[in-house]
Amino acid sequence: MSGIQSAGMKSNGSWSGTAVVMAAGLALVFAALPSLAQEMQPTDADIPSSQAPDFIPPAHLETEQQKTRSEIDALTQARRLAEVRMTGLRNDIDKLSDDQKALQAQLNETTRQRAVLDQSLIASEARLAELAAEEESLKVSLRARRTVLMEVLAALQRVGRNPPPALLIAPDDARSAIRSAIMLGAVVPQLREEAERLASDLDDLTTIRVSIVEERVRMNETAESLSAREADIATLLGQKAELAAAAELRLAEELRVADEIVGRTRLLEELVTELEIEIAALKASAEAARLAEIDRRRQLQERIARARSLLETAPPDENRLLSSSRFGEMKRQLSLPVSGRIIAGFGSDSGTGDRLKGLVVETEPASTVKAPMDGYVRFAGPFRSYRQMIILDAGSGYHMVLAGLERSMVSEGQYVLAGEPIGITGTTKLAGPVGLALVSDKPSLYIELWHDGKPIDSRPWWMGSESGRARNDS
Repeated sequence: MSGIQSAGMKSNGSWSGTAVVMAAGLALVFAALPSLAQEMQPTDADIPSSQAPDFIPPAHLETEQQKTRSEIDALTQARRLAEVRMTGLRNDIDKLSDDQKALQAQLNETTRQRAVLDQSLIASEARLAELAAEEESLKVSLRARRTVLMEVLAALQRVGRNPPPALLIAPDDARSAIRSAIMLGAVVPQLREEAERLASDLDDLTTIRVSIVEERVRMNETAESLSAREADIATLLGQKAELAAAAELRLAEELRVADEIVGRTRLLEELVTELEIEIAALKASAEAARLAEIDRRRQLQERIARARSLLETAPPDENRLLSSSRFGEMKRQLSLPVSGRIIAGFGSDSGTGDRLKGLVVETEPASTVKAPMDGYVRFAGPFRSYRQMIILDAGSGYHMVLAGLERSMVSEGQYVLAGEPIGITGTTKLAGPVGLALVSDKPSLYIELWHDGKPIDSRPWWMGSESGRARNDS
């Protein structure tokens, strides 16, 4: 056996803490096998809670959900503001449309008044033309009577300067004077009447002409006022049209922004729904895992209770344990449970100040583990971080612990024979509760032998060679 230990030490001068921690853990389990039931009593961590803990969603999902909801609220507020702005723009557009209609009505009325004024101006021009023609006719009539008037006026002037003699007068002179007096007496009243009539007509023409001229001035001023008013109304119409066009553009932009907000809100709502679905799925998974953990702990508790009961009350089968009762005499007769190489032995320095309480056998992935001797299975199942663990009762106070299996093929209370397959090793290296790995990357099996509740060196029972290679003849 010294050769085996030597070979193991040579192949692995310092093993990891995995086997050490496993040995320490198993030492707690088998501090005294008669009190195995007490040692394997479930702790508070192993006892399932009577009430399911509340599910707390992952922080990043809660943060993302809260952030998304806040963004949805902000978008909703922005959408409300956009709707208020759109309502205001629609009201402005309606008011501008009403203003445009009123201005267009005013422009139409101004155009109509301008047309009436133009007709009046045309009529005034025609009236002035008629008055000018009448004035010209009167002037022609006055010019036609100018010669007669001039002769009459000349005769009156002569008579006035040289009145006829009153006593001594020649017959011819008297006749001329009487003839002149008669003529003047007949002509002067007519001339006076005609002159007065012509003067009156001229005065009337002048008055009418002045009034027509004044009316033309007023109409021209009115026309200019109407033109200015038409220009102002046209300018206002243009401004209203520009304002309406600008309002339409702003309204179109607000509609576009509102559509974008609606689309963004829809996407965020879908994201919230997805997050809720994900949280619900996580909650369901967590609940399923919680129930599975409770069931696992319950099964573990039941297995521990069964193991305790078996250890405390199970009567030995004298016939089946007959050979096992001589386990102490079977030194160098046992084959290793698995084909492989011992890389750590009992009492080896772990490098942490602790000593191993068992053997570490390096093996191939998925190797078959066989019972090294006849015995009862006192425990079979997962134990903490040691994967599957099997405890075999060899009788006479001897118990063998096999830990690090991937799968157990036996059940508690079952009797197995030496060489009978009882489990399968893993496909990866064994990791202990502290996560330390062996120097070797291959899977390994940890073996402890206990007698009367204390770990002992199992190497005297194994068949081996100086090379450190262990064979399995079973």
